[in-house]
Amino acid sequence: MPHINRKKSPAFCGEDGRYMDKQILYRLITTESPLFVIGGALATFAIIVCVLKFILWALKSTFKAMVKSAKHRRYLRSPLSKIDRMKGDEFEQFLAAYFESEGYKVTVTGGTGDYGADLIIKRGGVKTAVQAKRYRNSVGVAAVQQVLGAKGHYHTRSCMVATNSYFTKAARKLAKENGVKLWDRNDLLKLKRRV
Repeated sequence: MPHINRKKSPAFCGEDGRYMDKQILYRLITTESPLFVIGGALATFAIIVCVLKFILWALKSTFKAMVKSAKHRRYLRSPLSKIDRMKGDEFEQFLAAYFESEGYKVTVTGGTGDYGADLIIKRGGVKTAVQAKRYRNSVGVAAVQQVLGAKGHYHTRSCMVATNSYFTKAARKLAKENGVKLWDRNDLLKLKRRV
C-alpha cells in the first residue's frame, strides 16, 4: 500500500476541510476557473455583438438621412416643367421637401383614405392640413371641401391647398369664406425663386 503524504495533498489540509473549501472558492473566483473563463468569453461576445449592432444602426441611420437629403435636394431643384410631369405622390414629396426645408415637421398621410389631407405640417405648435393637387386643369371647389374636412379630422388650426395649376373662381370664393390658404402656380414660381 503506497504511502500518502496528506500534508502535501491540496485536498487534505485539515480535518475540518476548510482548506479544500477555500481552494474551491479561490478557483471559482479567479481566472483558473473554467466558469470564469466561459463567463468572461460570453460577456465579451455580448459586448461585441452590442457594439456591432450599434455601429450597424448608426450606419443605416446615416445612410437613410443621406438618401433623404439627396432626394429632397433633387425635388427642390426641380424646374416647374418637371413638377408639371410629376405623379401625385411625387408632388406631395416635393411639397414635403419644401416644408421640411422651412423648418416644419412633416407627416405624409399617404394615398387613399387620407381624409382630404396629403400632408400634415407643424411648426411652432401650429398644425396645418395640406391638400396637394398636381393638375393640368384648374382646381375646383372639391379640393377646398376636402381639405376643410381634413381640418376637422386631423384637428388642425389651418388648412391649405397647393397646386401647380390655378384655382377656379368658385374655389377661390369658398376658400376665402372658410380661411383656406391657396397656393397656385404663381406661388410655386415664387417658391422656386427662393429655394
